[in-house]
Amino acid sequence: MVKKTKKKKKLVPSRGFGHQSLETDLAQVEALIRREQWIEAHSLLVRLKKSHPDNLDVLAYQIEVSYELGHLHQYQATCETFLALKPNDARVNFLLGYAYVLNYYPLLGVQQYRRAIERWPEHAGSVEGKEHLAMIEPNLPEVLGNMGFQYPEDWDLGVLYERTQAYTETGSSHRAVETAQSLIQRRPEFVPGYNSLALAYLADDRYDDAIATAQATLEQHPDSVLVRSNLVRFFCLRGNFAAAETHKPRLLTNPSTDLNDLTRKAEALAYLDDMAAIVELLGAVAPDPDQDNRPVVTGLFHHLAAVALARQGDPVAARAQ
Repeated sequence: MVKKTKKKKKLVPSRGFGHQSLETDLAQVEALIRREQWIEAHSLLVRLKKSHPDNLDVLAYQIEVSYELGHLHQYQATCETFLALKPNDARVNFLLGYAYVLNYYPLLGVQQYRRAIERWPEHAGSVEGKEHLAMIEPNLPEVLGNMGFQYPEDWDLGVLYERTQAYTETGSSHRAVETAQSLIQRRPEFVPGYNSLALAYLADDRYDDAIATAQATLEQHPDSVLVRSNLVRFFCLRGNFAAAETHKPRLLTNPSTDLNDLTRKAEALAYLDDMAAIVELLGAVAPDPDQDNRPVVTGLFHHLAAVALARQGDPVAARAQ
């Protein structure tokens, strides 16, 4: 969505001083960073984070190292943790906006950038923030529309939806559950909200709640490929393949040709280890003459289809995916 700017940003806020033992460890982290030994620095910071969870120096280094390693959800979560302790740090406020954009949370990114620019209009980060807003804001009606919302009246609901996903991805499963419940309370007919709640329960190791939520949702929305495919996954993760198999016929007969739904069907079939059904699903996708008569599907679907074709003994077709 957004290209990284040419000039490398300083990804770490200013650092203070810790106790002697911590200061020694941080000096070692600094040395590892100077040598670009990111993995070693990350390992040391993980240990320091456990013993000093609220230390801003540790968090500042972790922001830098997680970015360099491409651990973008950790990069985002660490920025959030830092700002919970020091909310008026201008640099990290702008870094959090960038993190949301990198992790494909456009609404959260726009919201964060707008707040940061309003609070610190003269800060260097506002220049890049405005560039990102200029690229994202024209697409906001489409972003919300793809969620099933209207722009701008459903802005807050879209933010809640992205926030639920962000909390789930960064391991804040309790907050994800609470946020999903708030979303459902405000828009009870929003099916993806129930799916997000089920995924939050799963992330919180509450498998029974995840399954119960998905089952209850399907009673009201039996044609939801999104929810049914995830229910198959939940059952498989619990080892209940027999229960998962009962949902395969409804998935296969569902007429939806939406690209995301096709991918969800293929994912569910992969959990059920039904490679033949994935190949059949691929064959049912009409070829696109504008794409060399290849079926237009998502990248993940192509990957799953390639695996299925290879396991079905057709390596040539698999390589063509």
